[in-house]
Amino acid sequence: MSRMQSDRSNSVRITVRVDEDLKDRYKSSVDSMSDDLREHIRDAAGRATEGANVPEDDRLARAYRLLERNSTFDNRIDVDVAENLLAQELGMNKAVVRTSVTRKLETLGYLAPKWGTFAVKPLDE
Repeated sequence: MSRMQSDRSNSVRITVRVDEDLKDRYKSSVDSMSDDLREHIRDAAGRATEGANVPEDDRLARAYRLLERNSTFDNRIDVDVAENLLAQELGMNKAVVRTSVTRKLETLGYLAPKWGTFAVKPLDE
């Protein structure tokens, strides 16, 4: 598996049409067209949310984006699931996550506890 390629169980195919000459020139300028395009899409997606309304603190911004990505269609995520995800992603135990991450996100208005779940503020608000 190439270094940029990951588990394909949750992937989709993107097709684009270009002139054959353009494709050939592009193909000769990169090691792998697929890897290069994946990296470009990741970078572009990251830039799209850089100016979004996210916490200024890098750790809190990372945590918020993780919760926002993993919340349900109605922007909710189970508290235990959220704390486990954050503990794993941030390399902290759940008690530290609760005191130094989720409570701060609540105070800043990015999370609201609702009956065993967090309501996650949508990224575009």
